[in-house]
Order: sequence, then C-alpha cells, then structure tokens
Amino acid sequence: MNPEWKIEREGHEWKGDEFNKRIYQAPEKIEYVGAIFVDEGERLTVLAMLLENLGVDKAVQIGNLEY
Repeated sequence: MNPEWKIEREGHEWKGDEFNKRIYQAPEKIEYVGAIFVDEGERLTVLAMLLENLGVDKAVQIGNLEY
C-alpha cells in the first residue's frame, strides 16, 4: 500500500485532484476468495479509502472494545 493516505479521526470528502487520484486506486471489482478481495493489498487499499472518508472514530464506534 504505497499511496500517502490522510487518515484522521474525522473523515473528509474527496474533491478535485484528490478525488481523481483516489478513485483509480480502488479495485475494479469485489471478488470473494476466502475473504473479500483477492489479496491483502486490495483489502488494505479499500480499508484506507473507507477510513479516509469516514474517519477512525467511526471505525471505533462499530467495533466491540470488549474483545
């Protein structure tokens, strides 16, 4: 996972050049082969994209901190 991501507590909307850069980093299609997406690199890219858009606080809210 090479691109520099701007992952913060609060998410942000992609606009302009950032949108054009990010949209082409997403995997072309969702494939399930024992896990969502074919390899870990694709999974990490999608995770980074979601965290960048939604923010880390959202990820923590959906998790169960008791585990």
